[in-house]
Amino acid sequence: MLSYSEDQIKEILTTILHNNKFDIVPVGNHHLKRHLVYRINIENEKSIIFKLYYKTRRRSREIASLKSLESSNVKCPKILEYGNLENGQEWLIMDYIEGVLFDNIITDIPMNIKLNLFEQLGEELGKIHSFKTFNFFGEWDEGGNSIKNITNYFDFFVTNVEQDIELVLSQDIPDKEALIKAIDQIRNNYSLLKINPTSRLLHNDFDGRNVLVNKVGEEYFINGVIDFEGSYPGNPETNFIGLYFRYFLENGDYEKAFFRGYEKHLQLNEGFNERMFTYLLCFIVGNCSWAYWQAPEYYKQNIEFLYKILG
Repeated sequence: MLSYSEDQIKEILTTILHNNKFDIVPVGNHHLKRHLVYRINIENEKSIIFKLYYKTRRRSREIASLKSLESSNVKCPKILEYGNLENGQEWLIMDYIEGVLFDNIITDIPMNIKLNLFEQLGEELGKIHSFKTFNFFGEWDEGGNSIKNITNYFDFFVTNVEQDIELVLSQDIPDKEALIKAIDQIRNNYSLLKINPTSRLLHNDFDGRNVLVNKVGEEYFINGVIDFEGSYPGNPETNFIGLYFRYFLENGDYEKAFFRGYEKHLQLNEGFNERMFTYLLCFIVGNCSWAYWQAPEYYKQNIEFLYKILG
């Protein structure tokens, strides 16, 4: 866990920026004491974002992803500088993107504006997925090079899912019978996932918590996609899972608007809808493999969703 006082952060930034005329504003989920993110307002200059990373490989993912998108028209941050503190802690400075979080406004606006924003959301993910392809799946270094040289997607996917399954089965947690039912269905449906997808850049946490919206006059525009710390090359279909979990199963019009925007850039593959049910089960099992002890409310949310889709 990261634990820095405001004075310590100011001292760190004074050394990095060679300037002490700034103020800092915490953004993100600092109560979790994981990655720490601050907006830095510098006198007579544009604001920037300063990020300290709690886990290894997160910064290298973010750097590789943002570098790969530098020449695209994706609305994402630009890297300004990065380095390590004396204790080895990794940090990154990016430009600041104006806006409020998509999730903070989506419930308070008229339906026609919601649908327009979901269409824009689809366009942004479509731009990310369609910009570049890769010849490997999974982890990469900050230079954009594969770490494990994985080229067989099915084996890569199943290995990761089975690790989550073993973690679930090894724990004494509530609703295990429902989880075991989900696990049985996943294993029975593995054959549906024997596909050979084109490897594309994944965000891996693409939803309204990581999308910034601006209002100009009476119109709303997506102004930025942030938090690429989980990003690496993979199967683009898996990037839709969180959207079904948070929005689409509650409102099919959101789904239609989103894919109307997405397919301006990239078409869905045949059989996608049939595979999504299994992807969702894998997503829930993966979350439940850790959430009961670390985030009990999130565990409860996943279990409730599981009962809903199992019927």
